[in-house]
Amino acid sequence: MTNLIPTHYSNRIRQLRMEKRLTQRQLARIMGYESVSSLSHMEGGRKLPSMKTVIKLEAALQRPIRDIYPRLFDSLYDPVARRRVKHFKAQLTPPAL
Repeated sequence: MTNLIPTHYSNRIRQLRMEKRLTQRQLARIMGYESVSSLSHMEGGRKLPSMKTVIKLEAALQRPIRDIYPRLFDSLYDPVARRRVKHFKAQLTPPAL
């Protein structure tokens, strides 16, 4: 199975931050960070945030993770959704006689 997680984590942090008219420093402070370093690495796609940071990003930008990391979200969510549908279809199919 191929690795679905990209080595460059494209995201919309910068775009969403700018829509809110926030600087990196302001967003970092809202999220409880003293420095912009981590935020800068996430925004540039060089770092994937922890679950704790994802929740902070969602709260600060007022957008769900699907909007912040759309490609990563879809690359992980869609295969699981397809397998879920396949699983439940198999359960509903009567056994062959």
